[in-house]
Amino acid sequence: MDIAKVPDVINMKDEDDDEDKVMELATTAMTTAITNLKSMREIEGSKLKTDLLDKLAAMKNLLERVEKYAPNVVTEYKRKAGKQNSRDIEKY
Repeated sequence: MDIAKVPDVINMKDEDDDEDKVMELATTAMTTAITNLKSMREIEGSKLKTDLLDKLAAMKNLLERVEKYAPNVVTEYKRKAGKQNSRDIEKY
């Protein structure tokens, strides 16, 4: 049985839509949505800025540590390699 064919289940009324009222509601909804989107993007941008600045500070800290130890790396490597070579030679 098709329920849509039963009398008075679906009533179709011809009413005049108030175009001005519909336009006003649509404009209000759109304005609110755009305002909320803009606000959300500003908050998101602020959080991204904070995150990037934190990461930049951490990278700067690591760079300073590398710069501190870099001059000694080659010297220390040669010293350790020399000791290892001496041990290897002593084995023979």
